[in-house]
This record gives sequence, C-alpha cells and structure tokens, in this order.
Amino acid sequence: MHDIPSRLPTPPSTNALSLNTNIQSLPVQIPNKHIPYCSPGPQPEHTLISPPPSPPTSQSSPVETTSLLHPATLHPKLSPTSPAYTITAATLARALNHIASEPLPDSSLVFPWAHGLHPENHFQNTFLDTRRQASRRVPKCLRGLTIVKAGGDLTRSKLKGAISPEELLQPMKEQDSRPCFIDIDPKIGFGVRNFHIQACKMATVSDIVVYGDEVTPRSEVEHLAALLAKAQKTWSRRSDVSSSDEPRFNTFVLVDSFELVLKQYPHLVAIDGKAILNPSVMDFCRQERHEMCALSSTSEITNNVWLGPSPDPNTVECLPTAMKDCKFDILIEIIDFAPLPDNQTLGTVEKFLSSKRGKAVTGQMQFPSSGSLVLDSESKNEIAIDGLLQMCRWIHRLANAGADHSATPTSARRFFIHCPDGYTETTLLALAYLMFSERLPLSDCLIRLHRDRSRNFFAYPSDKDILERFQVRLAAVLPAYTHSLAAQPAWMQRMDGSLPSRILPYLYLGNLAHASNPGLLRSLNIKRILSVGEPIAWPRALDTPAAAAAAGAVGESRADWHEENFLYIEKVQDNGLDPLTEEIERCLAFVEEGRKKGEATLVHCRVGVSRSATICIAEVMRSKEVGFARA
Repeated sequence: MHDIPSRLPTPPSTNALSLNTNIQSLPVQIPNKHIPYCSPGPQPEHTLISPPPSPPTSQSSPVETTSLLHPATLHPKLSPTSPAYTITAATLARALNHIASEPLPDSSLVFPWAHGLHPENHFQNTFLDTRRQASRRVPKCLRGLTIVKAGGDLTRSKLKGAISPEELLQPMKEQDSRPCFIDIDPKIGFGVRNFHIQACKMATVSDIVVYGDEVTPRSEVEHLAALLAKAQKTWSRRSDVSSSDEPRFNTFVLVDSFELVLKQYPHLVAIDGKAILNPSVMDFCRQERHEMCALSSTSEITNNVWLGPSPDPNTVECLPTAMKDCKFDILIEIIDFAPLPDNQTLGTVEKFLSSKRGKAVTGQMQFPSSGSLVLDSESKNEIAIDGLLQMCRWIHRLANAGADHSATPTSARRFFIHCPDGYTETTLLALAYLMFSERLPLSDCLIRLHRDRSRNFFAYPSDKDILERFQVRLAAVLPAYTHSLAAQPAWMQRMDGSLPSRILPYLYLGNLAHASNPGLLRSLNIKRILSVGEPIAWPRALDTPAAAAAAGAVGESRADWHEENFLYIEKVQDNGLDPLTEEIERCLAFVEEGRKKGEATLVHCRVGVSRSATICIAEVMRSKEVGFARA
C-alpha cells in the first residue's frame, strides 16, 4: 500500500504504429498530482489561525472493539515453541463477520493518530495540534483483523482484504534478526488524507492471519507467521499498547487450504486460483478505475477529435454503446514529461497511415501532459507555443481532410486524445485545440468544454499562462481570430485555471477561490453556495455596484444572488478533526432545496478536498442510494 502503482500503459495494437517520442523510459504517472496545487484562494476577510480552534467537544467514553480471536489462548498453538496460533476457515469467517459488525469507535478517539504523526514531522504535528502526549498514543479502543498472504502474489488466490508481507514488515538485513513493522507515518509533508498508510497502520492494531496458496510451501507460511508475531511483540513494547504480560494482538495461521475456503466460503475470496475476480467482492482500485472511466467517458469535443480514458480491456463496459466498436486512426497518449512532437514525428505518423490506406491500422504517439510545460524563459516560451500551435494545425488538417472539397480529396482522420483518468492530463491540448479549431477565446473554451460538452477537466496555473499566450499567438497568425486578452471577462483574471468539479448535475465541489469568483459560478449556472468553515465576503457587498466591484464581484447584483442561496456552516474547521455529524443533515437539505428549484449548488471549504468532499460523498450516497465505497 505504501508503494504508488505505475500508470496503466496503452495496450499495443497488432496493426499500430507506436511512436514513443521520449527516448528514455516512460516516467511513472503521478496519481492525483493536481491535488497539492489546488489554490487555497484569497485571504479571508478576517485573519485565521492555522489551524483555527475547534469547537469544544464532549469527551467520548472509549468502547473497545472486540474480536473472536482474543484471547488467543482459546486457539491451538502452531507448535509448542511457536509464537503463532492456528485457526480454521470457519473460525476466520466468523471472526471477520463479527469484527465487521462491531460499532466503530468515536472518531475523536482515533484521530489524529490515524492521520500519521511521525515525531520528526513538525508541520503535521503542529497543524494537528498534538502537543498533548495523549493525542499521539495508539488508541486502545481500536482493533482490527488483517490478512497477510505468504509469498505476496496478490494477483491470484487472494482472500478479501489480503495484503502482502512487504506492505507491513520492514526489509530485514542479514545481520538483523529482529523483525519489525514499517514506520509508516510520513516524515515530511502534510496530509489529513493519508490513505496510503492505512493498511499498515491498521495492521499494527490488528490480529494477523497468515495464509498461503497451493504453490507456497507450508514452511514459508509458518516462517512468516513467526516474523509477524515477533514484530507484533516489538511494536507492542515500543507503543505501550498492552498493560499486561499477555499480548494484546496475536498472529494466526490458517490451517485450511485456499481451495477449501473458495468452496465453502466463496464470499471471502476476492481472486480465485485462476486469477479470476470475484464480481461480488469489491476491489477498490478496480472500482475506482471503473467509476473514473464512467465519469470521464469518451466523447467527441469537436469534429473527429475525442477525449477519454486510456484504452483498458478491464473497463470496456464503461464505454458508451456507440463507442464500443469505434475505430480511431490516431491515438495521442498524454503523459508527463513527453517531448513536444516535431515535424519529423508528425510526418512519420501521417506517412504510416497513408501507406496503410484501406487497412485497419492505428497510429500512436505521445504529447506532454497538462502542468508539465512551464514558461520560465523567453526561449522556452516560444518553443512551447510553437509546438502547441504546430500540433493543433496538424490535428485540424487531418481531422478535417476533404472538407474543402479539393480536387484531391482525402479521408478525414479520427483522433483519440487520452490519459489514465480521462480528463486531468489531456486538458492543455484539448483546450488549445478547441481555441484553434473553433476560433474561440480561452474563456469561452473553458465554459464550452465543461458545460456544453459535459467534460470535466483540470487546468493548472501554468496551463492558464500557456493558453493565454497561445491566444495572443492565434490572434497574430489567424486572420479570423479576433479575440484579445484585454477583452476577456473579469472572472478570468480571478481564476487559476481550474473549475469546480461537477459531482452531480446539481452539485459542484470547489475551493475558496471558486466560491470567491461569482462571475465564474454564474457562467457555470451555479446559483447557490454552501460554505463549510470558510465564509465568503462578496455576497454582503452587492447592494451597490461600487461595493460589489470592490469585493471582486464585478457585474454582480442582488438580483442575481439571493440571501437564501447561501449557507455558512460555522464551528467546523477544515483541519481533518472536526466532525460534521451535527451539520450534515442541514447541508443535505440545502443541496436538496436547490435541486428541486433546478439550481446547482457549490459546496466548498478552503481547498475543496476535505469537509466539502464529505458532504458531496454523502449527497451521492443519498441521491443514488449507493454504499460509501462506490460514493
């Protein structure tokens, strides 16, 4: 869990020209790389302490999670000298069912410990206000059950929720005979959503069950169990989680075979021995891929140019019916740090397609991703803009071939611009091409792509800089392009390039910068704002045009924004600690009121990825009647 998986590559085609324009090996795709760049927005009206003081909370009485595996002495020892115990598949099934039905401890007893509090990470500890020693102690109310597969191959014979030993145990040096758990808390950086540490962190407060498949020697299973039991003892001694000589957590070995579990308890199996997924067991990574592909499903943004997620045989069912048999002539894969294609690269692709006319062939090439082109010198500025313009001209010429009814007509080519999530990396090229092909200013393309083409995207501040310079270049080289930056709407000057994320047709998720830009919200038909812990000042300044302009609400008036269309949730700070339980019903009622009126609501906090996201998840669960995992 602590290793970031590499991106999914584009599957090769037997009749395809693949042009990797990067002479070095492909870099690893950075998942969700746009999150750290989300602007926190303008300074609020009154100074905020970081973090702001949380409202007082009543002290919760700790209620410890119970387990059928405790005490371990109720189960047979693996051997008289072994520190591990044994359990059957029937006992494992009962234990998993029991712990899944146990009530969760109060969040105040688990956080901020679960966020990750490394003693050397002063920023994290300061923000989460962990000056009190009690806040850093391991919560004694928490107990889990972790399944570890010996051998570590989780592509087959995988029990539900199983992890590999490498996700839990530190690599052992030859001279070091003391196994111990990974020190998983981040030493640097700040985060209240450290999902990547949770599997290991929960395993340290869990009983551990070790199993193997039919190809794993029994001796390897037992050896791993012994290592984990010793690591538990070491961790318990360092963490002071047990007040008695009896270990609080123990390690067990599953004595029954994987085949028996598959036969008698199929609901416990995520992947069978033939590497076939169990459709009734949710795989979160696969589910995320499915939901992302559905969210950014392939669609045409202009003539013969399509956007969408990278081809993946595991998610073909997410494609629209009309797209499942759709054939493209040229696939443009958008990846980090790919070089701008030069004339020779573009000519090679075109020559290849011409030589295979009449055959089912596909040309493949690469283009730099959004956020990877940075304008830091005049020479690089010119290279980036020239390369972007050359690429747009080339796509437009091939995508619209034959449209001029020339004497030597040629077939138009269909382009598919893609990246793993279907929207983040493709934004720069997609917006640039819309500006070029439809002769529109950047502001119109932002709104048209999102609102009229129904595509989500994410533009970085550097993308906005490049596209504004691109607009100046288009005005200089295209006679029909008459759009000047001086004439762009006022809301463009107040945005960093990103738009609020459309979660549902009537629900948007954004940050304080989005909420402080009423012109942008009006362009997206957002008429209601739900502010969580971060008030916005401009609604109070709409009584006169001068006051509205001074507050950054140029052109806005009270007639456009009514007081009942604003809801401010106080005493809930965006610090990862304050609960929303007492306010969430009021928030959902506000969103529902807007839905009934046919008005979209923006939900925001400071950076738009914590408290506001919680409300959006709750609304998705409520409106679609789906579980938390799918939401």
